[in-house]
Amino acid sequence: MEHAPEAAIKKIIEFAQPEQIIFFGPEANFQGFQISDHDLLIVKENVSDEELLTEQISLELKAIKPTVDIRVIDKNKFEQLKNDPYLIFKDAIKKSQVVYQKQ
Repeated sequence: MEHAPEAAIKKIIEFAQPEQIIFFGPEANFQGFQISDHDLLIVKENVSDEELLTEQISLELKAIKPTVDIRVIDKNKFEQLKNDPYLIFKDAIKKSQVVYQKQ
């Protein structure tokens, strides 16, 4: 978790209690780009409204710098879609770090 936005991850775990948090994009791959934000995919069981939870978490993270872009997805939906080459999830998994895994 050394290169991940640790303050945001701690806040997400406290607020949403996800199953998994995936740090993806150029920053997660240590490609050396100067990126203005971090990208986190939050996988959580039994999410009825992904957009609402994404908005709620974003409000919790608004004071954290650099900016954190998040996407919440239901765990079952993620399992169904993670290998679809036309969606972000496949690329996010391939170029990522799992920075949190619920025990």
